[in-house]
Amino acid sequence: MAGRKPVPFIVFYGGEDYYLDRALEQGGHWPKRQVTVLDGEGMIEEELVAALQAQSFDGQDRAIVLDNAHKFGRKGGLLSTYVENKESSDDRMVLVAVVRAEKLNPVWSAAAKKGRVKEYKRFKPWEDDKKAQRIRKEAKALGLELAKGLPEQLTAALGDDLHLIMNELRKLVYIVGKGGKVELKHAASVVAHMYPAEPYDVSKAAVEKRPNRAMTLLSFLYKHMGDGAWVPVTISLQRLVEKLIVARQLYDDKAPQLVLARAVGVTTDKESAAEFVFRKNWLGLVQRHSLKELLGYMQKLCELEAQVKGPARSKRTLVELAVLSIAA
Repeated sequence: MAGRKPVPFIVFYGGEDYYLDRALEQGGHWPKRQVTVLDGEGMIEEELVAALQAQSFDGQDRAIVLDNAHKFGRKGGLLSTYVENKESSDDRMVLVAVVRAEKLNPVWSAAAKKGRVKEYKRFKPWEDDKKAQRIRKEAKALGLELAKGLPEQLTAALGDDLHLIMNELRKLVYIVGKGGKVELKHAASVVAHMYPAEPYDVSKAAVEKRPNRAMTLLSFLYKHMGDGAWVPVTISLQRLVEKLIVARQLYDDKAPQLVLARAVGVTTDKESAAEFVFRKNWLGLVQRHSLKELLGYMQKLCELEAQVKGPARSKRTLVELAVLSIAA
């Protein structure tokens, strides 16, 4: 991002989380510019505009990178006014907005017109050719040539989760070297040993709102554990959601982060370390779900536990639906 001419607004949007995550990471790199990373979830409009209008202590130009830009609270129209009054040539403050949605609302559309915008579409389940082309393009950027049919094989094994696929492509660089051609045998040597997954992996992907990853992990878990996966997955989901319920209650009551860290089981010798671990691994999960949503999840999971431990039919389907209802 730093290599292009600064503009007051840069907007990324769409349904493909891998590219949005990459844009979020790149958005934090601005040489000679003070960068602040914020999360729009739980943020009110006044807070964002105040951050945009604040000055740096040393006179440096600034940039704000706003994740979940579609979720911040808009009531008074303050941001719309800020965008309207911002000159297209004024790049002293750059706002990078990561909108995790298929469409832009009016305020981000207006911001995009005064800066740059990039859409990252999520391909439909039946758009196999486009998925394969995308994987080949990413492989080429890593210096890899993929054998015929290999992108389709990777999608079949890993699902549509580009995070998983890119991780395997990076490993393959070490196997065949840059400029090398990846055959099916090379990919199989890497992908075949990725898992088995653990029930917690499925639970974490579900509460992170990553349905493709959750279902991919669940399929690997079934392959490894068979029908015995029903109960462990359900119990794992219950335990994780229970921790989030307690943490969300404390968060809503504005409890200190150290208290929240202890509530989810973060134990370290130093209080500052516990708070850091909580912010890195748990805070986003706590903010992502309201208390009402979490209580609803728990009610469904209690019902699911009775079903998978009882004579219910189609237990695998019931578990899959429960995972998707949380992840969607």
